[in-house]
Amino acid sequence: MPRCFCLSHGCSGESLTQRLYAKHQREDKTRRVDEALLRAERACQGQDDAISDYIGSLTLSDGVTGGVEDAAAGRIWCRSEGRHQPAVNPSLADGPLDILCQIEHDLSALLAATRPQMAHLNGPSSAEHLFPLKAAMSQARGIQDRLAAVHKLNASHTRWTEGLKMFAMKSNTSLTYENDRHHHRILPGVHAIVQACIFTMVAFQVILHTSRRGCHFLLEMMRYIIQLTIMRSGALLSAHDAALLADIPMDPASVLRKFHLESVETVYAVCPNAKCHKTYAPKFSGKSPIPVYPKHCEHRRYRNVAACGTRLTRPRSFGQKVVEVPIKRFVSFSFKDYVGNLVSRPGYEDLLDDHCGKSLDLMSDIGDGDFLRDFKGPDGTTFGSTSEEGRYAFSLCVDFFNPFSNRQAGQKYSVGIVSVACLNLPPSLRYKPENMFLAGIIPGPNEPPTDTINHYLCPLVDDLVDFWDPGIWYTKTHDHPDGRLIRCALALVVCDLPAARKTAGYAAASHEHFCSLCHCTRSHHGYGNIETDTWVRRTNKECRMDAEAYHQAADEGIMLDQFNKTGIRWSELTRLLYFDMVRCVVIDSMHNLFLGLVKEHFTAILGIGKKAPAEKPVLAVTFKLIPGSYSDKAAKGIETIRTWLEEPVAVRFPCRDLGLKRLMRFNLEALTFVCRELGCLPSQAKPTKEHFAGRILDWRYQQNEIYDAGADSATKLGSVISVKELTKIRNNVGQISTPSWVASVPANLGSAAHGKLKADQWRALGTIHLPLALISMWFGDVSIEDSVRARRCRSILDVTMELVSAVIVGTSRSVTRRNANQYHHHMVRYLSGVKQLFPSYRLHPNHHLALHLDEFLLRFGPVHGWWTFPFERMIGAVQRMPHNGKAGVLETTIGNSYTRSANLRALILKPGCPEVIRHSKAIFGKLIGSFSGNLPSTGMPSAEDEDDGPDADGLNQDCYLDLSDDLCQAFRKSHIDCPSQGRYIPSLSFMGVTYSTSSKHHGNSCVLIARANQKIVPAQIEHIVKVLRGDTFAVYLAVRPFKPMPPGFHRDPFMAYPCLQAELWDAELGDAEIILPSQVACHFACLPTTINQKQMAVCLSLSRNFLIEGQAAGAVQDQAPYMDL
Repeated sequence: MPRCFCLSHGCSGESLTQRLYAKHQREDKTRRVDEALLRAERACQGQDDAISDYIGSLTLSDGVTGGVEDAAAGRIWCRSEGRHQPAVNPSLADGPLDILCQIEHDLSALLAATRPQMAHLNGPSSAEHLFPLKAAMSQARGIQDRLAAVHKLNASHTRWTEGLKMFAMKSNTSLTYENDRHHHRILPGVHAIVQACIFTMVAFQVILHTSRRGCHFLLEMMRYIIQLTIMRSGALLSAHDAALLADIPMDPASVLRKFHLESVETVYAVCPNAKCHKTYAPKFSGKSPIPVYPKHCEHRRYRNVAACGTRLTRPRSFGQKVVEVPIKRFVSFSFKDYVGNLVSRPGYEDLLDDHCGKSLDLMSDIGDGDFLRDFKGPDGTTFGSTSEEGRYAFSLCVDFFNPFSNRQAGQKYSVGIVSVACLNLPPSLRYKPENMFLAGIIPGPNEPPTDTINHYLCPLVDDLVDFWDPGIWYTKTHDHPDGRLIRCALALVVCDLPAARKTAGYAAASHEHFCSLCHCTRSHHGYGNIETDTWVRRTNKECRMDAEAYHQAADEGIMLDQFNKTGIRWSELTRLLYFDMVRCVVIDSMHNLFLGLVKEHFTAILGIGKKAPAEKPVLAVTFKLIPGSYSDKAAKGIETIRTWLEEPVAVRFPCRDLGLKRLMRFNLEALTFVCRELGCLPSQAKPTKEHFAGRILDWRYQQNEIYDAGADSATKLGSVISVKELTKIRNNVGQISTPSWVASVPANLGSAAHGKLKADQWRALGTIHLPLALISMWFGDVSIEDSVRARRCRSILDVTMELVSAVIVGTSRSVTRRNANQYHHHMVRYLSGVKQLFPSYRLHPNHHLALHLDEFLLRFGPVHGWWTFPFERMIGAVQRMPHNGKAGVLETTIGNSYTRSANLRALILKPGCPEVIRHSKAIFGKLIGSFSGNLPSTGMPSAEDEDDGPDADGLNQDCYLDLSDDLCQAFRKSHIDCPSQGRYIPSLSFMGVTYSTSSKHHGNSCVLIARANQKIVPAQIEHIVKVLRGDTFAVYLAVRPFKPMPPGFHRDPFMAYPCLQAELWDAELGDAEIILPSQVACHFACLPTTINQKQMAVCLSLSRNFLIEGQAAGAVQDQAPYMDL
């Protein structure tokens, strides 16, 4: 039996007989006709007010400026989105203002005559009772007809504007891009409830990746819930409600198309030959939408070789038609469309145009660096936006990843990502998904070899060439509805080392010419040359000449000889004539410092996580053959003692007591044999095991050892940290309190169980946890009486802190030129110390490249503008996109899914977005994570509590309680008027950082506060109170500051390393004080410790700003640390 969903009887899927089902359908159809007639009559009654409102707002300078969009009829998933263009009446050009004035006069008279009658108008008293205002309706229709003629002014003005655009486009030589698709209204004329339902379903499908089946269920359930809500009083559905329910769609695919989330894309055919990878754009015959590709690859890698010839397409049936489709595909997204998307949003053009260096010394972003300040456009002027044209700079990242997330055993599959970020946007918006550009996903299963990656960069470079000269004329932007010229430039390439070398055409770091910035070679200079003054820098001109010589090679032999001679291949980027092939390929600080030097130092040099290598014998000890009468236990003991005697004494017998304890484990027979062989028998008449063990130790301590560096002190390369010290480090790591935004580090540090650590974890370990632990263990006043190990550990600590200082200074969120110099100074001292302490250690390419980083600090400003953290996050988002796991298909799937997700985020920023959807941005923001509105805050941010309780609007007085006596006393002590009541909140967000009470999150409660005319002191947040001050709310923090260390109590070892910004404080807290959130400088990491039986606390500032002022080091505690990662 069929299921009935009619509205006339309120059926909700009940199973009915065929006859009853047909009856319900007829009655439902009749009811719909009646309701349509009723709606038409109501529409006629409302015409008078609509015309009046239109005339009141209509002016020739504003209201009659564009085409009038017709209200579409029918259900929204079959509506036409075209615009109505009425013909122009030339007679209106004579006196449109007089006509409008006469219409307004007639309308006013009609309204004055009919409104009193309409106010007392009731329903008909009989079937013959005629409508009393028929004459007025005729007059209203006449006014409507006259007004429709005036509407034609819109079409005239539109055509006039289009003509002006054509003259503007003819007068410039730039290319034109139609940008209307980003200015269309979404779901026009649809009821707000339906818009909200549809947006909810789309968000589920695009953001949460809900299946089509699940989305269909969601739509049906929302429709059912709305129906239950409307019928909760038991009444039948009205005509308006029935139409509302009918407008809720049931097909998720058709709904998704209405949001226009698909980006403009081109599907390239890729040569399946693993050594070729040539891409071919589609061609179209006439108006046919079917793409046509070459059947075979025609690419010649060298001039004197035959074409590749690999088959590119295969036949595929679509119904009765057979089409040649690519065997391997590459989907390239349009960079022009991405830029058009950016400039279609309110406020974004102002942000893009206002990006220029604001300080000559303090550099806070990439625009403050030397490069963009001096960068010239094609006309020779500074590359900055003007009123006539927008000029925008971008960064490019190419990287490879496993789409299976390394979770599936045996799945070795690598795809690439080509992504772009707009450097003109402020850092708070630059790396949001809706503002970054995914150029394409390079298909797997393996990375393209050497210079074949150029084929995948070609579409993007084609667009960049057009953007530079002659530029792209956008027919419409948000701030320039008549069009604007936009030029774009690629300012820098940001990749990890292998991808950067492939993208820019340089040799790998293992090549003879291993450096892309200078002419140092492995055989002549090596990785360990730190005399930077002797390095000869590469130039852009010579690199382009070498790349061209490589490109023009006649055969493989000539090409290989050219490459071995220079270490340079041809790159697609050489087509960008303005791009500096040397200065604009940056060294990524994330991979170089955090995953490079920091990781290498603490693992390969200090030995965290490495198994201690077997020590080489430092002494030759030989015994004669053990007699056969000896027991097996004695024989094994003799051989073990001999092995121990050959090891460094600091390893096996670091002190006499431990040595005696170890030797006395062996039986007397073994000890007697060893003493006899060594010639050190005890003199006692009846010697004991202790006597024999003592004589063996005395003999061992008198021998001269031959050992590698560090073996005498058990600080040999790769095994510096002992098992006991590693246990102490783990204990310290577990005791350190850090705020929630700092990356968590494993408690079992050094164990293979915690897996591979990420870059932000190595950053936290290298700049917070391990320095605090090592200083606590190894720092002290070294004297001659100290052991060899103590003196050497102090030297290793000093060298380690040179690296830590370099990382802190070099990765500051704001830098000066002195930061770059100080970074270079610390890095040179670190590398010199490593070479001195561990002569057998061989420096790596990362060490050489680290000495070039200061050049990029001056060129591009602080590292947060040119490191790969945001691009790695983008890779993580793409990696999480669902796919079917089918090779050759998954690349397209994840690429399209990511662009849809980004475009949905951008949709809420556009003026064409429905108002009801824009008002839901706070709810939508909770779904997608941190979400800000169209523009960043320009003033001092206000504190907003993160409590989701009933007082979200601040009006529920039930949540306000009397303040405690201690808190009131703290208000009075701080000279602040004490409120009678307040609301206790557990946490608040200020400048993007979360602060909490100590009972909520201890790490988030540890803050450095700025007192008036006093130094910054550490404190702990006890309470966060929200109070009412007049008509506004104010937030106060009740903090208890740490007491300073008593004078002369103990020397603070952490003050010896000022870049660390750590200091010892008394763990006892002082009296509570009341401060404002704006007085909080930053968080600090806290390590509790005990010194001379007194509880102390090591407080390490977590400010990410460290500026070098003159010769002194100082920290600026005014920036939000959450922006870093």
